[in-house]
Amino acid sequence: MLFAYLVSHFLNHALGNISMDALAAGVYYHTAFWQFLPVAIAFYTAALVHAGLGIWALYQRRQFRWKAIEPLQLVLGLSVPMLVIAHIIGVRLGQTLYGHEKLYPQVLFLYWVSAPYRISLMLAVMTIAWVHGCIGLYLWLRMKAFFKRAAPFLLAAAVLVPTLAMLGFYQGGRNVVDNDSVDWRKENLTAQQVGTRAQQQVLDRITDYALIGYLGLVVLALLARGARAINERRRGMVEKEPTDLGTGQAQRDAAELDRLAAGGVALVRGQLGVAGLQQNAIGRYVELLGRDLAHRGQHALADLDAAGRDGDLAG
Repeated sequence: MLFAYLVSHFLNHALGNISMDALAAGVYYHTAFWQFLPVAIAFYTAALVHAGLGIWALYQRRQFRWKAIEPLQLVLGLSVPMLVIAHIIGVRLGQTLYGHEKLYPQVLFLYWVSAPYRISLMLAVMTIAWVHGCIGLYLWLRMKAFFKRAAPFLLAAAVLVPTLAMLGFYQGGRNVVDNDSVDWRKENLTAQQVGTRAQQQVLDRITDYALIGYLGLVVLALLARGARAINERRRGMVEKEPTDLGTGQAQRDAAELDRLAAGGVALVRGQLGVAGLQQNAIGRYVELLGRDLAHRGQHALADLDAAGRDGDLAG
């Protein structure tokens, strides 16, 4: 659902390549759908759950050595809320609390005239959110039967949609800059549309509190990871976690190796080793045990073979 919203938003941005009227028409249908109460409840619930799962994954995952794409997706996902909190509170919460009507003219004026440094911030969050969503979509679809045939078209869309969206954002911004005048500001920057200074200060404080709260949760997850690692090293063992139903064998194996690695246990060339002062000794014990078992097995086969031959001769 979140990726569907992202695609819808990007396609709306792309209408800026046509005209400001096209942007206005697109945002009308965009907001009519996504602010429809059942859809809005489902969307914001999905966003909160998604952010919560990202923080939980930051705590739960012990190692990130298996695939570079997984930590990349996690880092990108955790950075998105930090980058969009101000935009969401300024536009959506401002509308809810004060009835603001911040549409493309007002938002583009903020980015291109009032605070041009936000242009790079907007382009960054568009890129990060899109890459994060595409990674998630790839990890979901790669095992589907149709994916191999659809991959070229999906790749084309993955490149074309954000490119057109960024160009639309640029064209809309240039249009606002070119038409900026006293009359334009009187028409598009009224108190009803952008709010008063006092209202903006309230929204800024809410943004600061929300950002501090989110960063606090991320820091708390990191501290919990550190406390867990210290506790496990002191105990010298790692408790086995229950395996989720439906988890693939490869994922279970990776999780098991994560737990072993966190406890200092490694499997190297078929031998078991434990990190610490006794690593070499334990490695030798395992090797000797393996040789002893092999030696006994060979003798057992030889004795069995000899017994068989004796039985045949006796018969």
